[in-house]
Amino acid sequence: MPLFMLLCKANGTRAKFFTVFDGEMPVALLYNVYYRDIVYVFYFAVNNNLRGGGYGSRIMKTIRQKYKNRRLILAVEKPDENYENIAQRIKRLDFYKCCGFEQSGNSVKEGKVIYELLAHSENESRVDMKEYYELMKNYFGKGLFALYKIANR
Repeated sequence: MPLFMLLCKANGTRAKFFTVFDGEMPVALLYNVYYRDIVYVFYFAVNNNLRGGGYGSRIMKTIRQKYKNRRLILAVEKPDENYENIAQRIKRLDFYKCCGFEQSGNSVKEGKVIYELLAHSENESRVDMKEYYELMKNYFGKGLFALYKIANR
């Protein structure tokens, strides 16, 4: 999704951008989408030069604590041997698993990319595909949602 669209949608009620700092140094960007009791970690990136320093794990721990009464989801590129970045995809999946997220058994296709949905919930209640589609429709609005290609995989 283009950056301008993310910024337009980041109004604080349906979505919000966060910049994470260590002192005055920007460490990471985070973009959350909100719907009912669901928080979708739509975008999360730690500064390349700071990866491996524990920032990502600490940020994920903070997210789990901040939203402990809500259901959390995020999407990762599904590991597939047909892609050159298979090692990166596996590493990313393993990172989120170490941070307490579990594979939900659901995946979606956006364009040509298949994403696996991961979930975390203190009460073990998971976001189902119907709720995921409702979340995305609420986020985009009916008009844009109709243009946004999501296929259940």
